[in-house]
Amino acid sequence: MTARAQAFIADRVAPESWVIDATLGAGRDCLFLARQLGERGRVFAFDIQSEAIRLGQQRLLQAGLLARVEWIADCHSQIHKHLQGHPIAAAMFNLGYLPGGDKTITTTPTSSLQALQQCLDLLHPGGGVSIIAYTGHPGGQQEADAVQDWANRLPRQDYSLACHQPKGAKAAPLLLCIERKGVRSRF
Repeated sequence: MTARAQAFIADRVAPESWVIDATLGAGRDCLFLARQLGERGRVFAFDIQSEAIRLGQQRLLQAGLLARVEWIADCHSQIHKHLQGHPIAAAMFNLGYLPGGDKTITTTPTSSLQALQQCLDLLHPGGGVSIIAYTGHPGGQQEADAVQDWANRLPRQDYSLACHQPKGAKAAPLLLCIERKGVRSRF
């Protein structure tokens, strides 16, 4: 699932792009995004938990890529406040809770839908958003359903949508990949 999301995003990012890790967690997507960028590119990494910020900074420091990331200790529903209208090439979301952390602190349908819409507002043509919604925790399936309903209502003349979910697996995560249609501009 993660490999599919990363392959989808990698094709949309240029060295000077601005990208978002909307749910920093342990920092794996942040590291992936930072590796796609050059010195002028920026990852904006959001999380409400200081432990996630600490883990992410440690991971990026070890990789020598700390300077490519803006660390934002705020809810992902505040993307507009922090990016102030700057276009993005991509955004990655992992909806659920911090692996190894407090399972009662989770993303919610309300904040996630706000963040997703804000990302689409900033997404340049040819850009993409990946969403992995984990369903095995309380509220996870409801959030996945709300996000999928939202994505299914996106205007098809403006957005392409791909959905992947393993069949038969109990509480299988859902992967959604959304691309804004149009001529790709690389930034």
